[in-house]
Amino acid sequence: MYFFFGIFLILCIFFFCLCYWKKNCIIEKIRCMDFCQKVCTLNELLCPFGFSYLPEQDIVTSTQDAWQREFGYCALFDRAAVHFNMVFDCEPIYFNYQGRTWLIEFWKGQYGINTGGEIGIYHTDSVIAPEQYDKTLFHSVSDQEMPYMTAAMISGDGVSGFDGDEQQVKDTITILKDETKLGDYNLAEFGTKQNVLS
Repeated sequence: MYFFFGIFLILCIFFFCLCYWKKNCIIEKIRCMDFCQKVCTLNELLCPFGFSYLPEQDIVTSTQDAWQREFGYCALFDRAAVHFNMVFDCEPIYFNYQGRTWLIEFWKGQYGINTGGEIGIYHTDSVIAPEQYDKTLFHSVSDQEMPYMTAAMISGDGVSGFDGDEQQVKDTITILKDETKLGDYNLAEFGTKQNVLS
């Protein structure tokens, strides 16, 4: 019995040392990279998750072709977010237009250790009753229906942490800032550059 425990303990120590050595090698490799290589590596890691890093604004934002668009939106997603380390305020706005119920939703909150915000635009295939809003799966807008959206993360001292005015057309803009608290920023200055619902 003690023999197997000894072997197990030696294996644990060996794997701990191996992981520690590997971690240090990775850190050293990253330190040797120039800025462009770091940005490319980060974007390679983020791309499968539907995000990209914009170094000129020091933010992470969703890509226009993010796989999450295929899932649309349901109110259950917001209720389940806390189980995935996301705590945020959301403000859904529902309206009926051209035989469909539309949803524009705004989020601001903690995404893991980061502070961020999103704008999402969704619709159903037909008009639904208000009591069905929380139970309905809304579809992401198509590329043709997608407006050019802008948003800003404004800190308590009035400094803009992000201005989405230079962003491409997206159905969701995600802004992530590290080492902030939920109350440090407000998501403000929403607007569009074109009227797509005409």
